[in-house]
This record gives sequence, C-alpha cells and structure tokens, in this order.
Amino acid sequence: GTYSVYRELRRGLIRHGIVLHWLSLGPDSQAVIENPKWLEEREFGTVLAPHTNDERLQARILHDYLEDAGYEAVFVNVLADRVQTNIARYLGAQIRRIMIVHNITPGTYAAARAIRDYVHATVAVSPRIRNDLVNRLHFPGQTTYVIANAFDGTRLERPARQPGDGALRLLSLGRIE
Repeated sequence: GTYSVYRELRRGLIRHGIVLHWLSLGPDSQAVIENPKWLEEREFGTVLAPHTNDERLQARILHDYLEDAGYEAVFVNVLADRVQTNIARYLGAQIRRIMIVHNITPGTYAAARAIRDYVHATVAVSPRIRNDLVNRLHFPGQTTYVIANAFDGTRLERPARQPGDGALRLLSLGRIE
C-alpha cells in the first residue's frame, strides 16, 4: 500500500542524498505510531495535530509546518485524506508538489483531477493509470510518469522446490489493473 511505496521510495532516494520524511495527521495517526511495532519508523516522520480531528485546524497546522520546515518538495498521495490531498492547493511556490496516483477507482481519479492543476508532476503506479490520466483526464503527458509500485523482492525467502503430486495451486493477492 501507500506505506510500502513510501518506505521503498525513502530507501531509493537516500542513495541520491535525498531525505524523505512522512507526515500524518490526527489522533488516529498518533495511536498508530505509538504501537511498538512502529518504533523504528518514528525517527522518519511526524504526526501533526495529534489531539484534534478538526480538519480546518489540521490544515492550518499542516500548511504552516510545511511552509516553515524548509521542505523543498512534498509527495501528495491522492485520497490519503481530504486535508493531506488538498494541501497541494495552498502551498507556496517554493515547495514542489508531486502527486502519486495508486489506483483506478473513479473516486481516486476524481480526487487526482481536482488537484491536477496544483501539482508540478504526477506519478502513476502503472501504465494503465498513466494512460487514463493523460488520455481521459487530460493530465500533461510531459509531467505524468510511470513508476511501478515499489517492491523489494530480495527480502523474500525462496523455499526449496518440492516435487508435487498433482496440480500446482497458486494464490495471488492484490489488484489486477
């Protein structure tokens, strides 16, 4: 999901001297990051507005934080939530905005279209998404790219093959787009 893309993107960008942090908003995010399984991740990000679900207040806090913290660019994940998606509309020109579109649902495409004119570039996680964005939703082709979902296959164990005694049974988890 979105977190996997962030994690692999962070690993890839650090090799180029680019530091990537995560930001999240509200009490739900605060509760997640307090879970011990997220301990290692805490150093790489910040939960803003951890004590309020008020979207206007969250938006103000997020905007001020991004403007004051010296970030040069932000990745906007379409449909992260209303505040985080729409922050692209309100940031100053000094902050580059890159939208990431993760799936082909009508709601995702509507949200992407709504902020299309407020981002500097768009990343589609599949050729199908890029084609839809450029050909159907009129995204500019020269700033709409395909970067496939991040996946580190080296972290998987490769079990020894054993002779079967019948049909091969497989299970695929995920979407086919």
